[in-house]
Amino acid sequence: MTRFQTLRSTTLASVLALALAAPAAMAADQSMSPDGTPTGLGGGMAERFTIEAASSNITDIKASELAIQRSPTPTVREYATQLLASQQKAQQELTLMAGQAGKNAPMTPNQEDAAQLEEMAQLDGAAFDRAYLDYQVTARTESVSLLGQQAADSSDQNLQRYAKANLPEAQAQLEQAKLLAGQMGVAAQ
Repeated sequence: MTRFQTLRSTTLASVLALALAAPAAMAADQSMSPDGTPTGLGGGMAERFTIEAASSNITDIKASELAIQRSPTPTVREYATQLLASQQKAQQELTLMAGQAGKNAPMTPNQEDAAQLEEMAQLDGAAFDRAYLDYQVTARTESVSLLGQQAADSSDQNLQRYAKANLPEAQAQLEQAKLLAGQMGVAAQ
């Protein structure tokens, strides 16, 4: 086989491999439900969003439960109560969407968040409030970014609707967390 034939065979093999892989790569970012609508839970960016959002929701639920129990400050407990209700609703929606797609949304925090919850659980009083509010400013900032990106760029209509519906509340929660953090002497990020 001449050098040209070898090159041509290699090029044809590469093109064929890419052609065969392209549909699978495209499908990895977007699974389809039986009615042909994208579910967003089959892989790629949409699946990562679902995992990150569910883990964040669960972490916020657990952190807010801790705040309701441990915070000596009525405004912090009130914020935690409102956030708890909001995150439980958001998690129910996400779990329902995942279930409809035949998937399971995570029901536990990721390792990093679990460690942070463990640290918060060891604190009481003003030290707890500072740690909780510091966490909330960071978590709400990340949530606003995650939801904003999904609302603007999602190829999945269900996840895009979810993000658009939850983004305004996440933005308001961020502002409230920053305000409370400032009142408690926690440096806002």
